[in-house]
Amino acid sequence: MSILKKLSGFWRRQGIAPKFGLAFVLLMSLIAVEGIVGILALRSLEQAENVILDSARIRQLVYEMDADLERARRMHRDFFLQYREIGFEAAYAQFVRPALQTLDRVTALSEELRSLIARTPVSDALRRLNVDINLYLSTTRRFAETFQDVVNVAEVLTRPGTGLHDQLEQRTVALAAMLDSQEQTRVLLQEMNTFETRYQLTRKRSFMQSAFNAAFSLTKAIGASQTLTPDEKRLALNLLAEYGNIADRILSHDVNARELFNDFALQSANMDPIARDLKEQTSAEVDAAVSQIGTTRVSAGVLIVLSALGGLGCILLIARVLDLSVTRKVVELTRMAGELRSGNLDARTSVSGRDEFGVLADTFNAMASRMQQL
Repeated sequence: MSILKKLSGFWRRQGIAPKFGLAFVLLMSLIAVEGIVGILALRSLEQAENVILDSARIRQLVYEMDADLERARRMHRDFFLQYREIGFEAAYAQFVRPALQTLDRVTALSEELRSLIARTPVSDALRRLNVDINLYLSTTRRFAETFQDVVNVAEVLTRPGTGLHDQLEQRTVALAAMLDSQEQTRVLLQEMNTFETRYQLTRKRSFMQSAFNAAFSLTKAIGASQTLTPDEKRLALNLLAEYGNIADRILSHDVNARELFNDFALQSANMDPIARDLKEQTSAEVDAAVSQIGTTRVSAGVLIVLSALGGLGCILLIARVLDLSVTRKVVELTRMAGELRSGNLDARTSVSGRDEFGVLADTFNAMASRMQQL
């Protein structure tokens, strides 16, 4: 209450010009406050929109990474299902090269995702997933390396003309040309070739071992042959030795390929839960951003309405103060002047104060008193 009295006393002591000046300053201040409130509200909405855009981009990157990785897996699977049928080079061009390009894109998307999370105001839960993203990135690179290693093994085994399978077949054909005239060696060679074919179809090591057993029996039969010359025997035995060496290399490469396949499957199993967590968290981040922008929009609207109502109330208050301080005093002094002009020397004005209106009222009252005394 004492503060209101002090303000009232201060206001009464001011002249007309300071009163109007203060009123206009207050009005300009209200306009400035309204502008600042509007700017802050728009800024809040803009920030909320940026958050939702960043969150949507993060979710898009995660889903693109997962889709591209799944596409690379399919091409990896299709390569090993079809490269024997359509040929290594055609399968490489159709499946391997696009798969490696896709994995490079997954790596680039992972880098972009990590950079985007680092520079945007995401939630702490999503920021903690940086560890998973780093693991995802490193696993993707390892995935690409393993894929290339498996393809390299397949190339050693199946490249036309120089692959180990073609080399094995070349030795078999050469032996067949030499031994076809003898029933015992022909039967043993056919048996060896049958077991080798079964191994290629099933990759069961027991079939290759049976082929080795047949090759051992064939070696003894060649040594005991009465129709082959010493040079033919030596050439046939060399071909069988080369056959055995090549078959050993095939077994070794197949073991290596199985290890790479197991590594490949393990990496896939490790990446699936990471990708699932990333998709769940980024979807939750987008939902939270949508909820936040809705809340921000409502808060901004309420703030603008409240500031507008507050400004209107202040304007009405200023108008009321000016009405009491200026307008009514002018009306009262005008009435006093009319009374004096009409000859009513008993008229007095109740206007008071230290401003120009108060001085003018005192003057009118003094003039009326002196004229009444004359």
